[in-house]
Amino acid sequence: MTELEIDPAEHRTLLRAGARAVRFDAPLGETRATKLVDAISATAPDTVVDLGCGRGELLLRTLAASPTSRGIGLDVDRELLEDASDRAKARGVHDRVRFVPADAATWNEPADLAICVGTAHAFGGAGSAFAHLRNVIGAQHALVGERCWVAPPDEWSWDTFGDLPIGLPELLGLATVSRWRVVDAAMSTITEWDDYETDWRAGLTAVGTDTARELATERRSEYECGYRGVLGFGWLLLERLSDV
Repeated sequence: MTELEIDPAEHRTLLRAGARAVRFDAPLGETRATKLVDAISATAPDTVVDLGCGRGELLLRTLAASPTSRGIGLDVDRELLEDASDRAKARGVHDRVRFVPADAATWNEPADLAICVGTAHAFGGAGSAFAHLRNVIGAQHALVGERCWVAPPDEWSWDTFGDLPIGLPELLGLATVSRWRVVDAAMSTITEWDDYETDWRAGLTAVGTDTARELATERRSEYECGYRGVLGFGWLLLERLSDV
């Protein structure tokens, strides 16, 4: 597979267009999202931090479901954070949330609940992410969504996504090594993946430029001929084990 040569600034703009076209910037359907939000809001956290929140959908839903909670959303993309702030105002939770432009791996303020979806690369991998949520953030509960291999990747997929955990069992193992109890775990379905990829490409196509359309076509080829059914996405609900 070949990569288009795109000006870095234009490339960031196009990636943002894809992110704005999906409800969650991960292969996550409404049924699963509702179940996850119900589970984490039931822990009644005082403070929720979303490390890599993007447009903030999971964080905002959690705050809506837990009216006594306060939230912090982090992301390196300031424009997506502006979107998140506007959405918080529209949903009436803006007085209980703040959005901070920051690298997730540098964040050390404590929180009762940590949300970390697709952000493990910022910590150097899933194992380091699990350790950070427990030992630096001090979270009592966590929702982690992360990539893993569910079938042997081809060379392009390996070069693109890197050395990921092998399936859900290895993700669970990394969590337990960092002294988390796995409350629930599941994998995104292929339908969730297909819907996510379709919507993301539609966001590119809607930009209307030749470059955007070419990038959407390239993304479709990469997905359908490369990582579809090979790259998985695991969802873990975690509870902190005691230090004893």
